[in-house]
Amino acid sequence: MKKLIPLILLNLAIGLMVFFGFFLLVIPGIIIAFATTCAIPAMMLEDLGPMEAWKRSWKLTKKNRFRIFGLFCLSFLTIILVVISAMPISAVVGSNPFALYMVGVPLMMHLLLFFQVLGPAITTFLFFDLRIRKELVTVE
Repeated sequence: MKKLIPLILLNLAIGLMVFFGFFLLVIPGIIIAFATTCAIPAMMLEDLGPMEAWKRSWKLTKKNRFRIFGLFCLSFLTIILVVISAMPISAVVGSNPFALYMVGVPLMMHLLLFFQVLGPAITTFLFFDLRIRKELVTVE
């Protein structure tokens, strides 16, 4: 619980910086988003403060942001493909309100839950991968 307030502050800072980066120009927002991808795992796993985690993420992602962009594009494509593959099921049960409630809604909730967990998992694995590549650290 001692990390809750700093975690909220870090999320707010990242969100505001990405928002203003997208608002001013699109490219700075993308750069900030991918540069701070590892900030939350760094904060939680290395017991850093918000500013130290921010700096650590910038340092780890330097020269790897294009690769991170590709990873997130692949993840987004996976999400799109899964949602498209679920459309025939929702179309079949869409004509019957009871079937939609019993099958379609739980199916979409499970898909959303899976992808809600996928984001933090990807960023954590990315954090470990960058640590191993940049610092030759073995993961215990």
